Order: sequence, then C-alpha cells, then structure tokens
Amino acid sequence: MPKISTVTRPWTDRGSVLPSIGVGVDVEPEIVKPAPAKLAPPRRRRAPLRPHGATAVKTKAAVFALAVATLSLASNSARAIPCPAMHEGLPALAQLDSEVRLRFIQDHLRAQAHHARVWTGGWAIGYAASSAAQLMLAPLGPPSERVDHYVGAGTSAVGFVLLLAKPLHVMADSPALDARVVAAGADANSCAVLSEAEVLLVADAHDEAFGKSWLVHAGNAIFNAGSGLLLGLGFHHWAIGAIGAAFGEVVGEVMILTQPGGLVDDERHYRAGDLGDLKAAELSPWKITPVLGPNAYGLAWGAHF
Repeated sequence: MPKISTVTRPWTDRGSVLPSIGVGVDVEPEIVKPAPAKLAPPRRRRAPLRPHGATAVKTKAAVFALAVATLSLASNSARAIPCPAMHEGLPALAQLDSEVRLRFIQDHLRAQAHHARVWTGGWAIGYAASSAAQLMLAPLGPPSERVDHYVGAGTSAVGFVLLLAKPLHVMADSPALDARVVAAGADANSCAVLSEAEVLLVADAHDEAFGKSWLVHAGNAIFNAGSGLLLGLGFHHWAIGAIGAAFGEVVGEVMILTQPGGLVDDERHYRAGDLGDLKAAELSPWKITPVLGPNAYGLAWGAHF
C-alpha cells in the first residue's frame, strides 16, 4: 500500500528563505510473483497398430496357414517311421513310409476279401441249388435213373462242403488286420503292426496261389473221374457217368480259374517296393451266376479281357 511522506526543503525568494513543504508519495515496489509454469499434458501411449479390413483378413489367413503347415509338418514327421524291408524285399521297399505300406496292404486285402466273399457265395449258392434240384428230380424219374441224380447231388454237395470247410483266408484276415490297426491307435504305423500285416499278405497270397495250383487241378480231375467210374462200374451207367464226369470237370476248372488270385501279384509288387501302379478295387475278369428255372438249372459264367 502507498505511504505519504513530508519533505521540507528551503525556498528562496529575493534573498529570503522560506520553508517549503512538498508532498511525495513513496510507492513500495510490488513483488511480482512468477506465473506458475504450465505443465505439458501427459503423453498418451499410442496403441499398437491393428490391421483393419482386407489387411486383417490377410493377416489372419497367413497366421492360420502357417499354423496348419506347422501341424502338417509335425504330423508327417511323426508318421514317417522308417521300417526295414520284409524278408526277400528289395531296398526300395524300406525307403517307403510305413503308413503307405500299411495302407497298401489293408486296401488290397480288403478288395480281395470282397472278391472272395462274392466268389464263395456265388459258388455255394450254385452247388446248393444243383444238389437240391437233383434231389427233387430223383423221385420223379424212373427208378433206374435215380442213382444218377443222387450221385450228381452228392458231387455238388461235396463242392459246397469244400467251400465252407476251406474258405479263403483273406476273408477273415482282412477284418482282423483292420481291427488290429484300430486297436493300435497312435501306434498303428509302427513297424510291429506293419510286420503283422506283411505276414498276412504273404500267407493270403500263398493261400490264393494254392487254390490255383496244379494240385487242385489234379484233385478236381480225380474227383470227377471217380464219380464217373462210380456210375459206370457200380451201376453200368457209363454214358451218364462219362457225361457227369466231363461236366463236373469243366465246372471244377471254371471254379478254380475264377477264384480270386490278385494277392499273388500284390505280394510281388510289394516286395519290389512298387506300390503305385496297382488298383486294389480292380474287378475279377470272371463272373459266375447261378441259373434256376422250370426247365433248366446250373451255372452261367462269363469273362472279359
């Protein structure tokens, strides 16, 4: 606040000195306080850039593709189990993935099992129908001819029994191998399971080869010749015996020729490591169909080349 002060000083007027009074104002200097400094606004942290629109879609797609590729590589590396070649197998077989080898065996056993079931069922129906038809015809003919029908029915029954008594092994081995693979789970592609599959492949190939061997052809000829001699020597029906023997021989040969035998070639290709050129689902070139009618019965067969 300003203060008032009195100052006395001399005043001269024509040689006289008079006091003079003056009034002054003392002003205290005002203390200026510095203005408070303005604080800078706090800096905001910038959020990370996020892709939008098409860029986001491409980024997610790239991440997904990378993840799938990584999982695929890991899965392939887990499945790629090197297994040694089987006995008498070529080195090319050992270079193939165990999963590829196991799938080849499974597919071909499954295909041959299907062919074997069709073949067995067709011939079983044919033999059963032939035997039943001759048994029904026997009482209708002259008493002297009944024996011919009975012998014919017996030979057909023998064929039916042989089909059931000695079925092709692949019909049971194929589902057994599939069940073994399922039970193995994560270890399905192991060398132990593959070794079991190879044993089945070799055994079933040998079984099919035996069914087409010279021993079976010889057995068919001997059996039908015996049935003809039975009618000729036993009942003096040489003509009927010869016709029956010839017909039985033809039917037996057709049966042998139409038996599935693809596993023989499959085993040979497998040992060589050549698994890419075979078709597991290739149909058999032979077809057999039973024929039943009011005036005829038997089997109709055909082939394609």
